[in-house]
Amino acid sequence: YQRRVHGTSKRITFLWEILSTLKESEKVRFVKFCWGQERLPANDEEFTRTQTRFMIKPANYSSSNPDMTLPKADTCFFNLELPDYSTRDKLREKLLIAINTDCDSMNAEDPIALDPNHEGRGGGGDSSFDTDRGGGGG
Repeated sequence: YQRRVHGTSKRITFLWEILSTLKESEKVRFVKFCWGQERLPANDEEFTRTQTRFMIKPANYSSSNPDMTLPKADTCFFNLELPDYSTRDKLREKLLIAINTDCDSMNAEDPIALDPNHEGRGGGGDSSFDTDRGGGGG
């Protein structure tokens, strides 16, 4: 953890609780969102050998309302910038939007439709998102 974030922070507690409830496919998308890879090293020895570490940092956005922002990731460094959301449900909502927004191409320009009546995978500038967009970038 970095700076104003510690293991007992509300946002960290919420994050680990939410991650433990995700489906396996969502966990893969989370790792890919944060790191640009689909798999973590197999064991502690591989984490050490590859010098892989996951850093959660406080989000430093200009918005005065964290609930209106999305988490961001620095995929080159396996960092997650996590806003201090007001509730667990808000963190879950924003995290799911972030990990399901074009986790495949790394440029976050092709949102996956969250509306079950929507056809296709977004694109064409026809996005229904009103909040700031997070995304992986290195």
